[in-house]
Amino acid sequence: FAPPPVTWSLYADGVDKGPPPPPPLMEGTFAVFGAPMETEELQSLQDLSRGQVPQLFPQGDIDCKRWLKKLLRDLMQKYLKLLDVLLQPEVPLAVDGRPESAVLIEEVQYLFLNISHLLNMQRPAIARQHLIKLLQDQVERRTSLAETVAQVHSEVGTMLQSTQKAMLDKVAVTISDL
Repeated sequence: FAPPPVTWSLYADGVDKGPPPPPPLMEGTFAVFGAPMETEELQSLQDLSRGQVPQLFPQGDIDCKRWLKKLLRDLMQKYLKLLDVLLQPEVPLAVDGRPESAVLIEEVQYLFLNISHLLNMQRPAIARQHLIKLLQDQVERRTSLAETVAQVHSEVGTMLQSTQKAMLDKVAVTISDL
């Protein structure tokens, strides 16, 4: 047999003591949009503004679909503006003295991070809808299976009745011949 999972030790006091503590946080490097990041740099999902990324949508209960569309439109506009700036022979400077392309690249990164944040906020709702769909499909499969079993049951019952009647008729004919 395979050894038990390492989480068995979390229940050493018994299951009735409550749920185990959450697993340890991931450590190391991971990639976000192709850029390597350390886990220490990871911003909280609940609050984008805790990091250095401005939150481009309001706090609280929002219509994520509407804000995703707005952020995607903004992203497209910034990207087209960035292409225009990159195609210019001279390097235009922004108000703060940096090249305008660097400012636009930073704004595009902020838009991507905000879009990613909004999508991550929707994961529980998407998972819930996916689970509902899976359960509905399972109910439909089981209902159709039950209908098939009922149909086969009625067909078998009909066949048994006709076989029984034929046997009784044959027995009756055999008895009358005697």
